[in-house]
Amino acid sequence: MSQQALEQFIQKVTGSEELQTRIGDEIDVDSLIALGAENGCEFTVEDLQEGVRLSDGELDEVAGGTDKNYLVQYKESDLNFVDRLAEHEGISYYFRNSNSENRMLLAKFHSPSLKVHR
Repeated sequence: MSQQALEQFIQKVTGSEELQTRIGDEIDVDSLIALGAENGCEFTVEDLQEGVRLSDGELDEVAGGTDKNYLVQYKESDLNFVDRLAEHEGISYYFRNSNSENRMLLAKFHSPSLKVHR
């Protein structure tokens, strides 16, 4: 029912090959929430979104706070270029569109075994 329940679920996933297998490489949000509830950890979409926000330090690191090799975009779309860079840094993203605005939201999970795609 809270961020604590989400953190508890991530700990369970980290220590359980069975849960990691059930999650697989990709899982939709509703299935992940249902799996959490099945394991006694009730959390919401908002808890997931809050749990994946980058801190200012992490964002600075990703946005150029560390030295990078020179990178170029060659024969690939803008989206493919951004996708390649994000994947290299372990960042996932999704788009939230509404009538008033369009946003690209970035997220970085601390557990490599837990990937969420919407």
